Amino acid sequence: MQKTSKDSLSKFLKDKSFTSVLDVPSGNGWLRKVLVPEVSIDGIDLFEEKAEDYKRFWSYDLENGILEDATGYDLVCCCEGIEHVRKPIKFVKVIQ
Repeated sequence: MQKTSKDSLSKFLKDKSFTSVLDVPSGNGWLRKVLVPEVSIDGIDLFEEKAEDYKRFWSYDLENGILEDATGYDLVCCCEGIEHVRKPIKFVKVIQ
Protein backbone atom coordinates (compact mmCIF):
# COMPACT_ATOMS: atom_id res chain seq x y z
CA MET A 1 0.00 0.00 0.00
CA GLN A 2 1.31 3.43 -0.87
CA LYS A 3 2.51 5.68 1.94
CA THR A 4 0.02 8.41 1.00
CA SER A 5 -2.86 5.93 1.29
CA LYS A 6 -1.59 4.69 4.65
CA ASP A 7 -1.27 8.27 5.86
CA SER A 8 -4.82 9.10 4.76
CA LEU A 9 -6.30 6.06 6.46
CA SER A 10 -4.26 6.69 9.61
CA LYS A 11 -5.55 10.26 9.76
CA PHE A 12 -9.14 9.10 9.24
CA LEU A 13 -8.92 6.47 11.99
CA LYS A 14 -7.13 8.73 14.47
CA ASP A 15 -10.27 10.21 16.05
CA LYS A 16 -12.42 7.08 15.74
CA SER A 17 -13.12 4.69 18.58
CA PHE A 18 -12.98 0.93 17.99
CA THR A 19 -12.55 -1.99 20.33
CA SER A 20 -12.11 -4.72 17.71
CA VAL A 21 -10.77 -4.58 14.15
CA LEU A 22 -10.43 -7.15 11.38
CA ASP A 23 -7.59 -6.34 8.99
CA VAL A 24 -8.22 -8.18 5.74
CA PRO A 25 -5.90 -8.83 4.00
CA SER A 26 -3.51 -7.92 6.75
CA GLY A 27 -0.26 -7.87 4.79
CA ASN A 28 2.67 -7.04 7.04
CA GLY A 29 0.44 -5.77 9.86
CA TRP A 30 1.12 -2.04 9.46
CA LEU A 31 -2.44 -1.22 10.63
CA ARG A 32 -1.58 -2.30 14.19
CA LYS A 33 0.88 0.59 14.41
CA VAL A 34 -1.77 3.26 13.79
CA LEU A 35 -4.37 1.96 16.27
CA VAL A 36 -4.24 2.53 20.01
CA PRO A 37 -2.90 -0.48 21.94
CA GLU A 38 -6.29 -1.16 23.56
CA VAL A 39 -7.83 -2.12 20.21
CA SER A 40 -7.98 -5.85 19.60
CA ILE A 41 -6.91 -6.62 16.04
CA ASP A 42 -7.20 -9.84 14.05
CA GLY A 43 -6.05 -10.53 10.52
CA ILE A 44 -6.67 -12.62 7.44
CA ASP A 45 -4.12 -13.02 4.68
CA LEU A 46 -3.32 -15.69 2.12
CA PHE A 47 0.40 -15.07 1.77
CA GLU A 48 1.65 -13.40 4.95
CA GLU A 49 1.98 -14.86 8.42
CA LYS A 50 0.45 -13.57 11.64
CA ALA A 51 1.64 -10.03 12.25
CA GLU A 52 3.05 -9.00 15.61
CA ASP A 53 0.39 -8.07 18.19
CA TYR A 54 -2.50 -9.51 16.18
CA LYS A 55 -4.73 -11.55 18.46
CA ARG A 56 -6.06 -14.07 15.93
CA PHE A 57 -4.97 -14.79 12.38
CA TRP A 58 -6.31 -16.91 9.56
CA SER A 59 -4.48 -17.90 6.38
CA TYR A 60 -7.36 -17.80 3.91
CA ASP A 61 -8.17 -17.11 0.26
CA LEU A 62 -10.46 -14.07 0.09
CA GLU A 63 -11.96 -15.31 -3.17
CA ASN A 64 -14.20 -17.27 -0.80
CA GLY A 65 -15.29 -14.16 1.10
CA ILE A 66 -14.55 -13.95 4.81
CA LEU A 67 -14.50 -16.84 7.24
CA GLU A 68 -17.66 -17.44 9.26
CA ASP A 69 -15.50 -17.31 12.44
CA ALA A 70 -14.41 -13.74 11.65
CA THR A 71 -17.44 -11.86 12.98
CA GLY A 72 -18.37 -9.24 15.54
CA TYR A 73 -15.88 -6.50 14.64
CA ASP A 74 -16.40 -2.77 15.05
CA LEU A 75 -14.34 -2.18 11.91
CA VAL A 76 -13.39 -4.33 8.95
CA CYS A 77 -10.48 -2.68 7.20
CA CYS A 78 -9.70 -3.88 3.69
CA CYS A 79 -6.95 -1.83 2.13
CA GLU A 80 -4.14 -4.17 1.15
CA GLY A 81 -5.63 -6.34 -1.54
CA ILE A 82 -9.25 -5.94 -2.55
CA GLU A 83 -7.92 -5.10 -6.01
CA HIS A 84 -6.72 -8.72 -6.26
CA VAL A 85 -10.14 -10.25 -5.55
CA ARG A 86 -11.70 -11.31 -8.85
CA LYS A 87 -15.28 -10.71 -7.66
CA PRO A 88 -15.07 -7.71 -5.30
CA ILE A 89 -18.85 -7.19 -5.20
CA LYS A 90 -19.30 -10.73 -3.85
CA PHE A 91 -16.56 -10.07 -1.30
CA VAL A 92 -18.16 -6.80 -0.11
CA LYS A 93 -21.59 -8.43 0.21
CA VAL A 94 -20.11 -11.08 2.49
CA ILE A 95 -18.67 -8.52 4.92
CA GLN A 96 -21.87 -6.49 5.24
